[in-house]
Amino acid sequence: MNKNRKLIIKKLLQIWGEEALILKFVDTWRYVEHNEDTSAVVFINPDIKEPEKIAFFGFTRFPNKTEPALWLFKKISEEAKKLGAKRLVGPLNYSTWFNYRWMTEGWNKVKTWPEPENEKYMPEFIKQIGFTEYLEYFSSIIPTKEDDKYRNSKKKYNKALSEGFSFMKYTNKRIKPILNKIYNISTEAFADKPLYSPISKTMFKKIYLSAFKKINPVVDLCLYKRKAIGFSFFYENPYDKKILLWKTVALKKEYQGCGLGSAFRYLTHQYAIENNKSHVMQLLMHVKSKSKQLITDGEIIKRYALFSKNI
Repeated sequence: MNKNRKLIIKKLLQIWGEEALILKFVDTWRYVEHNEDTSAVVFINPDIKEPEKIAFFGFTRFPNKTEPALWLFKKISEEAKKLGAKRLVGPLNYSTWFNYRWMTEGWNKVKTWPEPENEKYMPEFIKQIGFTEYLEYFSSIIPTKEDDKYRNSKKKYNKALSEGFSFMKYTNKRIKPILNKIYNISTEAFADKPLYSPISKTMFKKIYLSAFKKINPVVDLCLYKRKAIGFSFFYENPYDKKILLWKTVALKKEYQGCGLGSAFRYLTHQYAIENNKSHVMQLLMHVKSKSKQLITDGEIIKRYALFSKNI
């Protein structure tokens, strides 16, 4: 790696944290900068398989000023064309394992972690210059109560137990020894998700362990014949401790569609009831995700998107 790239990565680490380290291990990226508060990285991720060649922009900052913003996206498009791309998509910090998406609705709603920290003018600006919403996501919130949905999910949980599935709960530091299992389940369960790219076990663990500095997580691990086949990951909202944030539910492919997602819903809501939480909020779901079926009774309070433009 040349000296200039090392200096750029050092600068990005100061702004974006450890996820900028991914740029040390990949080659197909370009850095564009107008000034200290207007910059982005343009790249091709060869592990993201799409029918057309796509360039992405990420690690993106620009002020609410027309001139530097226009300059930035003109340069982003120019660099994307040099990389041979026909379409530009973002924001994406190289991989969906890292920060991506911008919030499009819900700035006045409860703050959560994680969520995009963009300003409202950012998605509004790029729509003005021809970008459209490419992939859409949402967060939904449900009151914690023993209603029909709760009782139905409890039945699915009991059915799973009767069929030989078992569930083990892990908290805080006890999660670290099972990160290999979480990695194996996650990489299989998410492999067909939009814009998926593989991640090393080392980087995966680094992401999780970094998150543990901000939250006190709980994992429900599902086992069948003594093998880990699924997990659910949730934690208290650091910004509003009455809300439980349900971040992830993942199952190995052969166990999807068996009602285990509903069993996880029961365990999550039961934990919320026992710990006096007022609401459960499921975060950052793709609009076509199967997991959204678990919270059809929820109220959508935030929306997010990745944006796209032909170049």
